[in-house]
Amino acid sequence: MKNKNLKTIKIGLVASLMILGVGSVFVNATYSNDSGDSNSISLASPVILSIDSPSDGSSFLEPAPLQTIYINIHVVNQFNYPVYDAWVHVYIGESQNFVWEGFTDSDGIVYWPRPNVDQDTTYRIKVEKFVNGNHQESTIYITIRNRCLKVSTNINPVDEGKEFYCIVKDQDNQPVLMATVRFNGKAKYTDVNGKTSLFKAPWVNKDTIYMIRASASLRGYDEGMSTVTIHNTNSPLTHKIYGQVRDYDFIPLKNVKITIIRGSYSHVTYTNNNGDYSIWITPEEGGEWVTIKASLSGYITQSIKKWLDGTSTDPIHVNFWFIQEDGNGDQNFQGQKFQGQQQQYQNQQ
Repeated sequence: MKNKNLKTIKIGLVASLMILGVGSVFVNATYSNDSGDSNSISLASPVILSIDSPSDGSSFLEPAPLQTIYINIHVVNQFNYPVYDAWVHVYIGESQNFVWEGFTDSDGIVYWPRPNVDQDTTYRIKVEKFVNGNHQESTIYITIRNRCLKVSTNINPVDEGKEFYCIVKDQDNQPVLMATVRFNGKAKYTDVNGKTSLFKAPWVNKDTIYMIRASASLRGYDEGMSTVTIHNTNSPLTHKIYGQVRDYDFIPLKNVKITIIRGSYSHVTYTNNNGDYSIWITPEEGGEWVTIKASLSGYITQSIKKWLDGTSTDPIHVNFWFIQEDGNGDQNFQGQKFQGQQQQYQNQQ
């Protein structure tokens, strides 16, 4: 297997002309990247180590899924002739347990598959060869970099009700196209500049931290995560919507889902053990209509529309009286107290 496009590491174990059976003590090691950048590092005699370093400091990016990329480890002597059957071990850091081994072929090359890593990882490559009865070895270090995403927002914190966008970049700080960004139950994709279209910050009754996630797993990127703080502006126009949910026997119902629907946006809360709920909503300028919906499995879903005034802070009090469904979805009017209590309960709103 020979591929001149593969990144190459040359580690030379220098042999003499074998005159009088005496082997040379010199050992050479080089590796190169696509850019051709180079450096020379000399270690204590008898070992000389020369490294052609990638521009970011002896590192390679892990391969994408279903992609196999080899690093060519090439061993030559002082005349640049290949050294056959040199023993190559690869270790993680200073560990004594190798993770890969191989022997050079007749061209002095062994092909190490570039590994996948969960984080930037330093590898130690050690080459050994017995030359005329003398043991020679050389070691170099390289880093395999993790392919990952970084996500941020154009502003942080964000005032409730305001719009913002997310930016996704890779491990090299380059924008990532078509990454999926998820925030508060909504998903958007990045453009060529790594930016999403606008998200809208939810309304909150106190400063609240939300998680943002970015993913592009089919291209081998590890998920990126960050947080954004949604700031409660304590707007004087914020309305408290509150109330209670009970069943036909006047028993409070917990875990009832309360959804406030305003245009294409919705806000969700749940009743507590006493059947109570509350949520703070700031209307659009001038006011707006909202739909307040209550739902719980086994009961008829109920909803009501209310006007949120854009010039006042009046609370909105809405109670719900739940009616059970039978197997056919019909209303079940069991409970002798239903008729009178329903009227009395609704009159409290």
